[in-house]
Amino acid sequence: MQQQFRRILNYLFFILLFPGSVAGWIPVLIISNYPHELEIGYWNLIAIPVWLAGALFFITSILMFFYHSGGTPTTKLLHGISLLIGRESNRLVASGIYRFSRNPMYTGVLLIVLGTAVFNANIMLGYYLVGLILVFNLFIRFYEEPTLRSKHGSAYDEYCKRVPRWL
Repeated sequence: MQQQFRRILNYLFFILLFPGSVAGWIPVLIISNYPHELEIGYWNLIAIPVWLAGALFFITSILMFFYHSGGTPTTKLLHGISLLIGRESNRLVASGIYRFSRNPMYTGVLLIVLGTAVFNANIMLGYYLVGLILVFNLFIRFYEEPTLRSKHGSAYDEYCKRVPRWL
């Protein structure tokens, strides 16, 4: 029971530090420093389902990862703060939402930022989103995928053949 409580705390710290910063704190700072430049209209209502879809993707992927991975969604790059965010997972999660996207956490975060940008009619958040897409894509292609391929071998290769990187 104590170990499960510890894992929950690790996940909460992870969420606050990484997705919380990328999809929460940084957009709030951008919005406060660069208020909307565009006219806000009814078309902004499309932002709400986009934001909700992103939140659903993210929450579902976090829950699947929590129950099926045995670790937290972290990498060796963050080993120095593993006391806070937990240890890296040793299992490949390929069920649930991971059957449709290899990166549903990233996808969820990007949809949340997109929804926030559209809702606030904030062009600076749009630029931020483009930067995030680029950074996420580079990180996934050149660090995360090779790391998972070396850790899980042919099982990861088969998974990549069945499931797209994004959607």
